[in-house]
Parts: sequence; structure tokens; C-alpha cells
Amino acid sequence: ITRSLSNISHVSDVMDLNCLVCLEEIDAKSLHDAKILPCKHVFHGKCLGKTVALVRIATCPACRQPMFPPRGQAQQQ
Repeated sequence: ITRSLSNISHVSDVMDLNCLVCLEEIDAKSLHDAKILPCKHVFHGKCLGKTVALVRIATCPACRQPMFPPRGQAQQQ
């Protein structure tokens, strides 16, 4: 479950405003494409997509937490 950074109201809700794949700053131009994972790591959408496609595992490239909650848990919340 990724969220767009443009919907985040508090910058302090995210860990860093640099993409953890390419290490470039997520600036106003790339903000619309940025994605934040449930673990609060931030990535450019393209960087995250390429990384997930390469490793074929839906986990955060930085901390390996699942991008999606286990089945059944999402319905309970």
C-alpha cells in the first residue's frame, strides 16, 4: 500500500525526502510521482517500480517490511 507524498500533510511523517534507490532529492518537480510505504520510506515511483520488478518481492527496498499487510489484517483495521 503506497501513498503519494502529495497527500502527506506533515513532512515529519516521512523519514527522508531523498529517494532511497537513486539517492536523489524528491523535490517539487518529482513530488507528484513520489511514493511512501507503510514503513514511511520514500521513493520516486519509477525507482520503486523498477526495484520491485527486479527482485519480484513486494517489500521495502530499505528495510524489507512488506508493502502490503498480511491477508485478513487489512480488513480488521
